[in-house]
Amino acid sequence: MPRPRRCTSSEYLRLLNLFCDRGGLDLVLSIIEKEEPSDKPNGFNLWVLAILLSLASLPAQVYHKQVIADYAPKLIECGRNRLLQAPDRALRDVRREAIEGIVKAVDSLGRRLADRAERDKQTELLKLEVALLCLKSSYMERRIQGIRDLNIVIRNNRIYTSKFSGKYLVDWMLEKGVFGILFDAKKTHLQLVQRCEEVLRLLLQEDALSPELLQEFWSLTKTDMRTEAYKIIQACSLSLRQQHLDFVFEQMSQHTARDKLDMEEFNCLSELGKYAKHDGSNFQERVAQFFWDIVLDADTKNLELINSCTQKYRDMVRYWSIEKKQGLLQRLVKAMLAPETPTLPSLKLLKGLIKDQNDRSPYSHSQGNTYVASGVGTYPPTSSTNTGALRSRNGQ
Repeated sequence: MPRPRRCTSSEYLRLLNLFCDRGGLDLVLSIIEKEEPSDKPNGFNLWVLAILLSLASLPAQVYHKQVIADYAPKLIECGRNRLLQAPDRALRDVRREAIEGIVKAVDSLGRRLADRAERDKQTELLKLEVALLCLKSSYMERRIQGIRDLNIVIRNNRIYTSKFSGKYLVDWMLEKGVFGILFDAKKTHLQLVQRCEEVLRLLLQEDALSPELLQEFWSLTKTDMRTEAYKIIQACSLSLRQQHLDFVFEQMSQHTARDKLDMEEFNCLSELGKYAKHDGSNFQERVAQFFWDIVLDADTKNLELINSCTQKYRDMVRYWSIEKKQGLLQRLVKAMLAPETPTLPSLKLLKGLIKDQNDRSPYSHSQGNTYVASGVGTYPPTSSTNTGALRSRNGQ
């Protein structure tokens, strides 16, 4: 007998009672348990599973508690198993809405069995299992759906009240081999790599980006997916630990010849150095020195490369203190006196550094004007006396 206070339609309740008395729920459960998957138009597939579970779950709030106790656990278990054990061919033609409908129906049936926190946790776990199922599919549309669903779970777990810890997510992904699916060049795909930023952020957030995982991700930079890999590294630059920065710098500066580096690699290294934390490490100085060496190397013949490194060096040191820049200028002038230093690149660099400083400090000649590393200046007070003196000089 359904609970009348949940529904005001006596006819709806009469028909629902009739459906249950005639064995409707037993028939639904029997079909879900016993029917074999089929590719035929009228056969059992995930669309049919979604329809049957929705049929059983929509009245869940008005079922009698005994009906819920007898049928809801069985329907949830059978629905989960049929979805997670579906063959790959069953995922080929099914639409995203069908899979979401199954998850939603399982969640609705669980409302009468557990409190909200526990039910939400179980629903998120089911979403993770579905995401893994899709990631393992041989159909690209399903694999893209899998990485999207995984990103949604990661993002929601970070923004909203956590159903489980970030460490649990990382451990689950390690156990299920998710990182191998996404980071292994032989298993992944360009469209999956493009959507890996949330995964890398999770690893950094939980301080779980081990040297092995970083090496595996870095291997993508040796493939035609390198542009997307560099973009993700740049997007996560503020979260990278010092050991990660050291690894990237070592890979680019020592393991790859300069003339074989792509512009994507230069851009990535420049961004990492530009936004590196001032925590006592010399990462910025090492990156700046890397570009300096390329600009002043007489063996560098690629004009485009020289111009790019000149600009990146200027960007790196643009907001350094004036005292630090004075040392750079003195060092540059000294280097220009050496016969092996290429004249034109060094002159361009010197001119650019002077221009950048003038653009930052138009009043650097004023008395009392000081600058700090952050680029914020303290200008002399504009009192009426000073204003009058300026006007007098202008008038003269």
